[in-house]
Amino acid sequence: MKDFTNTEGGEKAMKLALEKLGYRNVYNMSTFISHTEDFEKWKRVIDNSNNNDNNVDAKTEWGLRGDGDVWDDLLGDYQATVSSPTCYFAPTLIPLYPRAKIIILTRDRQQWYASFSKTVQLMIAKRQRLHLFQSCLPRRASAIVTLGNLLSKSGIGLGTGTEEECLEFFDRYYYTCRKAVEIEGRRREVLEFDVGQGWGPLCGFLGRDVPGGGEGFPMVNDAEAFGVWVGTVQRDLWWELGGYVLFYTGVVVVLVVLVMVGWKRGVGIL
Repeated sequence: MKDFTNTEGGEKAMKLALEKLGYRNVYNMSTFISHTEDFEKWKRVIDNSNNNDNNVDAKTEWGLRGDGDVWDDLLGDYQATVSSPTCYFAPTLIPLYPRAKIIILTRDRQQWYASFSKTVQLMIAKRQRLHLFQSCLPRRASAIVTLGNLLSKSGIGLGTGTEEECLEFFDRYYYTCRKAVEIEGRRREVLEFDVGQGWGPLCGFLGRDVPGGGEGFPMVNDAEAFGVWVGTVQRDLWWELGGYVLFYTGVVVVLVVLVMVGWKRGVGIL
């Protein structure tokens, strides 16, 4: 992995910008949704992070102790990563990838919460209610629900907390990212960036040419983009669930028919 961005805001714009600059493989939550076979690797990451208390000040990150092979398995084919789930592990990834450039997206904390509470937090609440039914869900849907709930309930990721709790998480998260940079002595490899600054600072930092033709920096409404993305994912999962239900309904119907035929013929089949 070459570069990573810590962000829970401006993620879509940042992903589009990196792709425009030639980063063809950018990992984000959509990547996991397309590759839920990686669930066990993510579970291992979460378990290890919980065991080590995510204490960046004491340098007890599990990744610093050499158990970084799972990250290579997850991210080895990607040139960059933005947003969740990887952003939650930035203090671990910073020392593990010493050649990666780090982009810290800056955002007003109150504006961030206003957006988060109307989008992601509502989805988290719905997802947590699905916990009771996840054993009945198709494997892909179950993996998506379980990973999200593991992140929220472990405290590694955000949950359904109050405004005060979410803003505390926001402040603590940025502190741990900057502290990890300071510990590793990598301040020259960090760009604190606001998407409103446009191409100049980003291209200069990454050593890429500014896109020609007067093309502006991707400006995406986070709430609208999130709504479209969630709608697409939900539609795909409903189709998958529908196929799952139809399959098992068909199995039950076949069994009932066989039982009835066997009963009429006086043959026991069970």
